[in-house]
Amino acid sequence: MAETDDRRSYPRVEATFQVRYRTLDDFVVAYTSNISQGGMFVLTDAPLALGAVVRINLELPDVDGSDAEGPIVECIARVAYISDGTGDEPEGMGLELVDVPVAIIQELLLDTLTMASDADGLDQVSHSARVLVVDDDRLSREQLVKVLSAHFSNIDVAENGLIALGKALEERPDLILSDVQMPGMDGWQFLRIVRARPKLANVPFIFLTALRGDRERLRGYQLGVDEYLPKPVQPAELLARVRGVLTRHQSKFGTVGGGDVLRGELSQVPLTSVLSFVAQERRSGNLLVTSGRRLATLVIKDGDVLTVKLAGAEGDARTRLFRVLGWTDGRFELATSEVDVADEIGLPTANALLEWARLQDEQRDERQA
Repeated sequence: MAETDDRRSYPRVEATFQVRYRTLDDFVVAYTSNISQGGMFVLTDAPLALGAVVRINLELPDVDGSDAEGPIVECIARVAYISDGTGDEPEGMGLELVDVPVAIIQELLLDTLTMASDADGLDQVSHSARVLVVDDDRLSREQLVKVLSAHFSNIDVAENGLIALGKALEERPDLILSDVQMPGMDGWQFLRIVRARPKLANVPFIFLTALRGDRERLRGYQLGVDEYLPKPVQPAELLARVRGVLTRHQSKFGTVGGGDVLRGELSQVPLTSVLSFVAQERRSGNLLVTSGRRLATLVIKDGDVLTVKLAGAEGDARTRLFRVLGWTDGRFELATSEVDVADEIGLPTANALLEWARLQDEQRDERQA
């Protein structure tokens, strides 16, 4: 964790480095993996001595990827180690950030990410996008078509998954909006087949369902659903969610479907249920959780959370985990990958969730006392 000494107490700054990442994505990776944890690596063929104090002018990439100057944040660092380029790292210096305004950097980063997202704009979702509505109830289909017609001019309908599959294979839709419980071929089977067909594998898919159970929702996320909507759904929410899914897809927001990515909304599935599911599946990888301006990374191996990266949070890894478990809105995404970090939680996920529930009960009892 970065120290917070006053800058005036530091020895003389021996050099100043301008650090700019090529893309916004590169900076997000660097921030979550290194900067928020108090470290940074600088490429240079003229490294300074160990312990030397340097100034880092950290520049965020411009939203549109141009050469225009982005926001600049000044940090102070010490040289922690030197790489001669013969190992896994290139030639340069590993720095320990001793005075870094993490909160300011995170706020600027989130603002930049929001601006980048807004630059695409929901209005850039084509009115000619083809939407396939699948529901066995005729009245429900007609109501959905009426709402969607306010924005989309190319809407097709089907009364079950099998008929919808035929229409999708004949003319690939830009988005599928499907009920779950249908005769013939239900939504689960329809989604599974859609994700297995090369022509349809990346088509955005939204479930419209009255199902409320976390396990049912996680099943959909595992199969590759992009979004859940309650049934019945308000017209404004329907349009907003549909356009949002199409916008994320157009801007290549991750991959769709497949068993390697699990993503969803915390408002639909609480993080406790997500972690229980991941533990049962013995998944490994980095679980990214966002809520408003907060961003956390849960590093998971064989279903157990090993550590939690949460910028600006005090306390040990278990304390940070319990804080993130309290988030009730936002998004989560787990991409399967190999991990190799120390276990800082010290509890299996099932036990950690029980401990968190016990603490919640104690806090509730104290409030009621």
